[in-house]
Amino acid sequence: RVVLAWPSPALFTDGDPALDAAYHLLSDAHRGRLVRRLVTEGRLATDVSARQRSSALGSQFEIEATVAEGKTPEEVLAAIDEELEKLKATPLPDAELSLVQKELLRNTAWSGETLQGRAAQLGYFQHHKGDPSFVNTYLASYAALTPSEVQRVATAVLSSKKRVVAVVTPNGATLKWKLVDGVKVFH
Repeated sequence: RVVLAWPSPALFTDGDPALDAAYHLLSDAHRGRLVRRLVTEGRLATDVSARQRSSALGSQFEIEATVAEGKTPEEVLAAIDEELEKLKATPLPDAELSLVQKELLRNTAWSGETLQGRAAQLGYFQHHKGDPSFVNTYLASYAALTPSEVQRVATAVLSSKKRVVAVVTPNGATLKWKLVDGVKVFH
């Protein structure tokens, strides 16, 4: 398994909503760029996921991919890097961002459909922002995202110089490291 992680903006700060959009763009099961490149078309990996782990003091953006039999971690890492470079180099089509925004808004709305979910959601915003109605501001931050904002934040955060890369092997082999672009990569 190839695991990549970057430090990212804290919960509710500039860049956090854009990285939520970026992880959906990359790993949505039906149209995610990494899913298509690594699993569906490239058959380099058996699965891939991305997520923005938002926390109050600082966050972490992660990508994980399980290397397919007969493929190497280096091939998977190269494909991930190519897709990240495309994300940073080319503004998103409005239609692609619109689908992601709808998904982010829908997920937030669905989480408040039950009484228990609504209570948890209100408690969450009360705890983190001191205002349970901050959910409206939170939803507005997703609706206000632009292609250039997602591109700007991805470029600033998802640099190969700012990440940690680990290759996890289940066979109990001793991990070794090598330098890749000046960064220690464990394998």
